[in-house]
Amino acid sequence: MIAKGAFMQDARKARRFFEHAEIASQSRNYDFAMDHYISGLRFDPDNLKRHQELRETALKRKSTGGKPAGMMGIPKIGDSPVDKMLTAEKEWAMDPSSPKLLLAAINAGLAAQAKIDEEKLAADASGAKTDITIDMLNLNDVVYWMAKQCLDVIYASPKPDYRHYMALVEIFHKLFNHNDEACDKAIEANKRAVKLNPDNGDLMMSLKNLEAEIYTRRNTSTKKGGFRDNLLDAKGQADIQADITTSGVGLDNLIDRRRKEYQEDPENLEMLQKLVEILIKKEDLDCEKEAIQLLMKAHEQTKEYRHRMRAADIQMQQFNRVVAELKKRVEESQKAEDKEIHNKIRSKQLKFELEHFTERAAQYPTDMKVRFELGKRQWKAQMFDEAIASFQGAKNDPKSRSEANYHLGLCYGKKEWLDESVEAFEAAMDGHQFEDDRLGKEIRYELMLSLARAAKAENSIDKAEKAQKIASNLLQIDINYRDIREKIDVVRGIVKKLKGQG
Repeated sequence: MIAKGAFMQDARKARRFFEHAEIASQSRNYDFAMDHYISGLRFDPDNLKRHQELRETALKRKSTGGKPAGMMGIPKIGDSPVDKMLTAEKEWAMDPSSPKLLLAAINAGLAAQAKIDEEKLAADASGAKTDITIDMLNLNDVVYWMAKQCLDVIYASPKPDYRHYMALVEIFHKLFNHNDEACDKAIEANKRAVKLNPDNGDLMMSLKNLEAEIYTRRNTSTKKGGFRDNLLDAKGQADIQADITTSGVGLDNLIDRRRKEYQEDPENLEMLQKLVEILIKKEDLDCEKEAIQLLMKAHEQTKEYRHRMRAADIQMQQFNRVVAELKKRVEESQKAEDKEIHNKIRSKQLKFELEHFTERAAQYPTDMKVRFELGKRQWKAQMFDEAIASFQGAKNDPKSRSEANYHLGLCYGKKEWLDESVEAFEAAMDGHQFEDDRLGKEIRYELMLSLARAAKAENSIDKAEKAQKIASNLLQIDINYRDIREKIDVVRGIVKKLKGQG
C-alpha cells in the first residue's frame, strides 16, 4: 500500500529534517534547505505548512540568483506516486516562476492522491484493517494550494499562455468535491484564458458550460464533498461518518486523542500544530483559549515568532465572529446601545490587528503580503501617510499589486493629491484583469470620482471627459452599482459646464 509500503509516514523524523531546513534557510543556504524540506516531506507529505515554507525558500533562492534545474531536470527521488510528486515539486522550487513546472507538480499530486484513494477503497472493500479517517494521508489541500499559486505564477509570467489557464480549469474541476471554492477558481482561470484569447469561441463556450455546471451543482447538491463523501457506498463508511459527525462527539474524541499525543511528547511541534488545528476547528471559546495558551507557551520556549502569529490569527477570527454577530443584532434591533457596542468592539479589533500587523511587518520586512495587510489596517485607522508607505511596498508583489494601487489611490485622495490618486487608480485598472468583479468595479468608480474632482479643481475638460468615459463604462457593466446612475449625470454636468454649455 502507498501509505504503508511506499513510504513510512513519520512526523517525528520529518520534524528533524524540517528543523535543519529552517536553520539552513535562515542562513541563506537555500539549496541545502530545499533538499531537507523535500526529505522531510517524504515522511510527512500532506503537511501544507512545510510545502509553503519550501515555496518561500525557493523564492528567496531565486531572488539571490538561484538557477533552474536545467535541461536534464533533477534525479528522481523515488518510485512511489508521492516521490514523483516531490520530484516535480523540487524541480518547480528550483524555478518557481515556471507555470509549466508547477502544473507538472500539481498533476503529479493529483495522481498520487488518486492512487491513495484507490488503495483506501480497495482496503475498505476487502475488509482490511485500515484507518480511513481524517488522520489518513490526504494531499488534496496541498494540491489545491499549489493550484491557487499557479494562478499567480501564470499571471506574473512574461507571456501568459491561455492553455496554462485551461489546464488549471481541469485541475480545479477535479477538486470540486474537495473544496467548493475550487468552483470559483475554475471560473477565474477560464475568464483569464478568455481575456488572453478573446476571439477563441471554444474558451467562451467552456466558460458558459462551466458556469452552468457550477450553478446546477450549488443549487442541487448537498455540498458534502471530500474523500469521505465519495466513499458513501463503501463498506464501513457509516462508522467513519459517525466518528467525525458534526454533532461534535467525533471531534471531541479526536481532540482528546491529539491532546494525549501532545502530552506524551510536548516538545514535538508537529503534534502541537495538529492539536491546535483540531482545537480551533471546534469553534469553541474554551478550546480556542487552550490553543492560544499552547501557542504562546511554544513561543516562549522556542522564541519562534510563528507561534505568536498563529495565536494572533485565532484572536482575529474570534473578533470577526463577535463583530459579525453584533452587526446582525444591530440590523435586527436598530437600537443605539447595540450600535455603540458594535462600534466599540470594532475599534478594539482594529487596534489589536494594527498592533499585530505592525509587529509582523517588523518580523518579516520582506513579506509584502504582510505589508499589504498592515496598510489596510492603517487605512482604516486613518493613518494615511503610514498606509501609503505600506502600499507602496506591497505593490512590488504581483499578487497584491492591483489592490495596493487601488488603496494608494484612496490614500492619495484623502491627502488631496489628486494627480497621484488618478495615476494609482489607472495603474490598478491596468493591472486588474476583470472589469466586472468587485475590485474591477471599485477601481473604476473611485477613478471616476478622482478624475471628476481633479477636473473641477483644474478646470480640465480632458479629465472631465475621461471621468465621463469611465462612468459610462461602469454603467454598462452594472447599472445598479452603488449610485452610478446619479454620478454619471453629475460627471456629464461637469463636462458641459467646462465646455461652456451648462
